[in-house]
This record gives sequence, structure tokens and C-alpha cells, in this order.
Amino acid sequence: MKQTLFLAACATLLAGAPVAAQQIAPTDAKHVYVPTTREALRVSNLFTDPSPLNPNRPIQAAVQGAPLNLRGGAKPTGLQGYYDYQSNGMSPHWMAVADNDPQKLHVTYMLATDNFDSTAISASRRVGYSYSGDGGATWSTNPDIGGMRLGFPYIELSVDNEPFIAAHGDLTTGVADGSGPRTLLYAAESGKTEFSRIAKFPRRTSSLRDGDGGAGVIWPAFEFSPQAGGAEAVCVASLSPRQGQNPAPLQFSIVSIGADVDSWIDFNDSTVCATSGGSYVLASGGGKIGLAYYLTIDNNGANEGRIIFSESSDGGNSWSDPVAIFGGSINTQFNLEGDEDTITAGNQLDIAYVGETAHVVFTGSLNNLYRFQSVWHWANDGTGARQAAGADFANLRGVYTIPRIKAQPGFSGISYPTIAANKDGHVFIAYMASGQVVDDSVRENIVSADGFLYYRVWGVGSPDGGKTWGDSYVLQDWADIDGGNTDSASIEYPSAAEELRKVGDNYEHLMTFQARRDPGMYAFISDGSDRGPGSECFQYFQRSMLTEANFLEIPSSVNDRLVVTNRMAINSAFPNPANNSLTVNYTLVGGGEVSLKLYNALGDAVLAPVNAERGYNGEHSRTLDLSGLPAGPYRIVLSQNGQNVSMPLNVVR
Repeated sequence: MKQTLFLAACATLLAGAPVAAQQIAPTDAKHVYVPTTREALRVSNLFTDPSPLNPNRPIQAAVQGAPLNLRGGAKPTGLQGYYDYQSNGMSPHWMAVADNDPQKLHVTYMLATDNFDSTAISASRRVGYSYSGDGGATWSTNPDIGGMRLGFPYIELSVDNEPFIAAHGDLTTGVADGSGPRTLLYAAESGKTEFSRIAKFPRRTSSLRDGDGGAGVIWPAFEFSPQAGGAEAVCVASLSPRQGQNPAPLQFSIVSIGADVDSWIDFNDSTVCATSGGSYVLASGGGKIGLAYYLTIDNNGANEGRIIFSESSDGGNSWSDPVAIFGGSINTQFNLEGDEDTITAGNQLDIAYVGETAHVVFTGSLNNLYRFQSVWHWANDGTGARQAAGADFANLRGVYTIPRIKAQPGFSGISYPTIAANKDGHVFIAYMASGQVVDDSVRENIVSADGFLYYRVWGVGSPDGGKTWGDSYVLQDWADIDGGNTDSASIEYPSAAEELRKVGDNYEHLMTFQARRDPGMYAFISDGSDRGPGSECFQYFQRSMLTEANFLEIPSSVNDRLVVTNRMAINSAFPNPANNSLTVNYTLVGGGEVSLKLYNALGDAVLAPVNAERGYNGEHSRTLDLSGLPAGPYRIVLSQNGQNVSMPLNVVR
């Protein structure tokens, strides 16, 4: 019987097998890497025997309220804690789905058990894991996989569908020279929730840098090597430089499962970059491993961001020349106030493969302003970078208007895009966006009692691999629109399964996210700024079925850019997003034939409460029954005497 990777790793550890991890190092200016030996690296003595787990304090159950009641069939995974930052850049890699059975779901989450203050939150930080064997209906949960302070988990499945989690912790107790490991790799058997630590990475790099305050190499991301049959993992992490030092490059290692790693190697030491905070992601497909990361370039004293892509076809032993897929003074034609504006690359990104084609999504901002964020997509098939979604002033989507003192690090108008793709070219992006509309007469951002923005998760799709993009619509809303059946919450940090699985003519989108009743709070703010309460937060799983309409833009024949020469108007459509019922208030001027219709994204009229009727001057109102319509983007179109006005509508389930 085949021995699983997890059991093989445990057997290796028990047998005291020597470290056999292959290392890599730069060889020339083309950034191609070849294996090297421990002797050449001169770091073979950095490790002692594995240290016992040494938790800061025993984990305690977070004293919280009941999980929120959300729409869309969202279910809590059982992982919950007080708000702590989850990621300083990358879209959290929280979910993995078994290749041979999409009903088997694995999720991880970083939580904190003590919300007294930022110090307590830091000390009580843990990494949890939850497993579902029935498609998300029920979950088995382990809130503390390591028995110690851990952070920033990144989850992948082995070829045997066993969950592996990389996280950074602190094995420095009793290590006098501060060289104790910071990045750790854990594994469990498939269907089990108990994890064992199977590998650890050193604190220092091969050049003996240990980071700001001795923080070491942290924020790990990893991918299993296709060439090694899953017996090796390619791991990338980053190093915060000490004050006054040059920014450090990404760090890179290859670990044989069950063996400790000798050292981190500079991935690219020829370019100064600032990559701390997890602004990088890995994925594999077609026998390749792709790496996308955020790079900061010093351009005559001014920082310019780049999104970089590099690829390996041999399990991480060599890499293609880095390609700048986006960034730095890309001139656009928005022309606010008549000037040429600049799109700057954001540092939040995700990656997925369709065969041998890599798809990367990331954020960008107009003139480097939080309130003009957007989501961009790039594929290495010649498609190039295209804007997939942007700020919508009509619905205040992504419009960030609160005072800077309440700005949460890593949060902006539009944040944390995550991508799922199908081999037929359908691509779908989920992202979180600030800004809500109370109703159509009140255009303002909805904030908590402490003045912090609520977020909700939107989705946008492409039917052709990113060449064209449809209209964005709400995947998970923030507010109670059902008359008391759901909770208000800030919906944050979406993380999607990489595969967008086709089911019949539709597409199944799997996603986890964080929800909390009271937004605000960032764990390690210490400058006295207004950070809000250390509020409860919960991780949720949501399964959405997408139709072809979710990937298309509503045809221009019924858009809201048509010229109107009279005062005919749609005054309001409430609520929007809507669930089962919608009230449309509109104004007519004079007589003539009038129609009020609702169109789906395919351009089909799905409802016609007013169809070629005689119109009368004045105010009118109609209530529409939406209970039979699928979730997605729609458009309300009012027609009178051959003229049209329209308004976008989102239907949520």
C-alpha cells in the first residue's frame, strides 16, 4: 500500500534522517538558479535538534457571540477569534480542495484568543484548521494546530490530498544567538485535524541576515513540486530589513518533505525590492510553478511598484527571467481635471493556472489614492494587463472616504482579489470593496459606530480568459436586506479555490471569507491612532453557482449611457442589492407609451411589470417579485416615447 507523504515524513523524522533538502542559489545576471551544497552555503550548523513546542500561553476559547447569520448559504467553518491582521498584501491562501473529490474541503485561518489590547492579541495569536468531507455542510475544527504562537498560514494539498500548512512562529526560546527557526511546515493525514510539525526553516538567510529586530524570514508561501511527485515543496518567504539596511530580496528554498531546511537563498539579489508582508503567491499547472510578487523600485528617490512574474519548469531549480507585468508610471486616459493620470501597482495579488497559462490578479490605484482602487488581470498568453473591476461612484463601490486616521493598513477602497479559473477559459475574481448606499436618495459610506468602513465581497467574471470582463455584482453583502433574517457585518479577506469547477452549464465557485459585526482594529498599531474595537470575527465558507450571465456585461443597447432629453427618470430602486422584492420609483413627463423592464446580463428581459402601457405625467411606483431570479447583475430600464434611462441592480441570494 502506498505510504502517504505525511506518514513518510513522520517516519523520516522518527528515524533521525539527515537533511536532504535541495538548495538553490543565483548564478548570473539572468536570475537563473542551480543547486548548491550546504558546505558552499556555510550554514550547516544553524540547526540543532528540533525544539519542543513552547506556547506563549494555553489556548482559550474566545468569548464571543454566536456566529453571524449571513445570506448566500454561507456557513461558519468553526474557526473564530478576535480580529488580528490576516495578511499584509497577498490574498489569503486559506482554502484547498481535493482534486479527486470537490466535496472534501480544507481551510486554515489565523485567529487571536485575547482582545484586551494589541499586545494580548499578538501573544494569543494561533493558526487553526477545519475540514469538511460533505461540501461544507459540516466542519471538524482544530483551533490550534501548533500549540504555540503562529501567524500567516498558507495551505496546500499533497498528491495524496493531505493538508500541509506553512506558517511563521517562534522557536527561539533557549537559542542564545537568536538563530531559532521562524518558518514552520505542518501536516496532517487526509480527513484528520491533528497536525504535526514536519519541517522548519532557519531564522537567518545564507548571507546571515536575520531581519528587523531579529525577526527572521517570515510570511511563507509554498507549492508542491510537480517534478518531484509532491515529495518536495518550493517555499518563498521574505525578510524585513533592519533599520538603515537596504531592502532585502525574497528568500527561497526547496524542502524535502520531512526534512529541515539548511538555509534561505536570495531569490533575486540584483534588484532592490521590498517584499515583506506576504506580497507574493505561488501556483502550479502544466508541470510548471509560477511566482507572482510585488516589487518596489527606487526611481530617483521615489518608490514605484511593480507586479513581477517568474516561472519554473523544473521544480524550482531554475527560473525564467522576471517579467514586469504591471507597474510604474503607466499612463492612462482617465484625465481627471485634464491631466494625464498614473496607475500605480497595488501589493495585493493572487495566481491560478489554466493548463500552462498563468493568470494573475492584483490591485492598482489611480494616482496612488485609496479611493480610486481597481482590480487588474494578467495572463501569460499575450492577453496583457486589463482592468477587471474598478470604483463605482453610483453605488460607492470602492470609494474610500473616511479620515486617514481610521484607515486600516492593507485596507483600501478595493482590496484582496482572489482568482478561480476553468480550463475552458472562464475566469472569476472575488474582491472586497468598501462603500455602501443607504438608498437611492442617500449616497454615503456606511460606517460603524466608531467610524470604520464596512466591506462586502464582489465578484466579476470573464468568459474568455480575461480578454473581456462582465459587470461586478455582490457575492456576499454587508447589510440586512431581508427584513430581519440576516446580520449586518463587514465581509473581508475572500479566498477562492483555484479551480472554477464546471457543473452542467454552470460554474461552481468556492470561497472562504472573514465576517465581523464591528469593523476596525489592526493588531499591532502602536502610534495611538484610532483603531476601533478588538471585535469578534468568524471564518465562513460560501458555495456559489455562476451562470453564463455572471461573466458578461449587460449589452450596451440597454445601458445607462443613453441620451435623455426630458426629465423622465428612475428616482430610486430599493433595496439594491435586492433579494426577493424590489420597489422602483420613477417619474414620467407627459403621455406616450411606457415600459419598465428588468434585463439580465445576457440582454434578455426577465421581468416586465410595465409593458407598452399608456403613461401619465407624475410619480409612479412598482414592486417587482425577484424570487425566481438567480443572483447576479441586472439592469432596470425605463422607456418612454423611444427614450431610455436605466439603473444597475444586483440580486443576491
